[in-house]
Amino acid sequence: CEVSQMIKVPIFFQLNKLGLVGAQKELRKLTNQTKAFGITSRLSIGAASVALTAYTKKSIAAAMADQKAQATLTQTLKNVGRAYAAVDVTRFIDNLQRASGVSEELLRPAFEKLVRATGDVTEAQRLLNLTLDISASTGKSIEQVSASLSKAFLGQTQALGRLGIGLSKADLKASSFEEITNKLTKLFAGQAAIAASTYAGQLSILQVSAQEASETIGTALINSLSSLSGEDGVKDLATQMES
Repeated sequence: CEVSQMIKVPIFFQLNKLGLVGAQKELRKLTNQTKAFGITSRLSIGAASVALTAYTKKSIAAAMADQKAQATLTQTLKNVGRAYAAVDVTRFIDNLQRASGVSEELLRPAFEKLVRATGDVTEAQRLLNLTLDISASTGKSIEQVSASLSKAFLGQTQALGRLGIGLSKADLKASSFEEITNKLTKLFAGQAAIAASTYAGQLSILQVSAQEASETIGTALINSLSSLSGEDGVKDLATQMES
C-alpha cells in the first residue's frame, strides 16, 4: 500500500499542475519505479489507473468518442468517393467549431448528412455554414436545419418551409435549390458570427476549447497506458471506468 500511495500522489499532482506533459512524464517515471521495486506491470498500471481515474475519466471517454466520430466521418467520405478530403474536412470542422462555438459533435453529423446528399465536399461545407446561420437566427437545431437542407437538395423542399425561414411554399416550389440557398444566404448572412460574438457565444467557444483539451489529454493518457502495458492495460482501465 505504501508503494501504491507513493506512486499515486505524484501522478495526480503532475496531471493537475502540469497537464498533458506532466502526466506523460509521471507515467514514464512510473515505469522506472515499478522496475526498481520489482513491481509487476499489472500492479503499476493498477496504481496509475486508480490515481488517474477520477481526474481522467471524462477525458478518456471524450477521446474515445471523438476517435469513433472521426472514423465514422472518414468512412462516410470514403463511401461517397471523397476519402481524399478527410484531412481537409477535419480541419474545416475544427476551425468552424472554434469560430462558432458549435461543437464538432453537432457539426460532424450535420456535415455527413449534407455530403451524403450532395456528394460534394465544397457544397456540403457551404451548406454547413448556411446551416449555422439559419440555426443561430431561428433557434432550430443544427440537426433539423441540416436535414432540411439535405432533403431540399434532393428535391423535397417542404421541410425547409417548416423552419420559418421567410420563404413561402410557392417560392420554394418555383425556385431551384441554388436559387433557394442564395436567398437564404442573403436572408441569414452573418447570423452565426453575431451569435458567436455574444457572451453566450464566447462561453460556447471556451467550452469547445476545453473539450478539445480534454480529448487531447485523454488520447495522450490512452497512448501512455498502452505503451506501458499494451492492450490489456487499456482494457483494465475501460473496465474500471464502467464500474
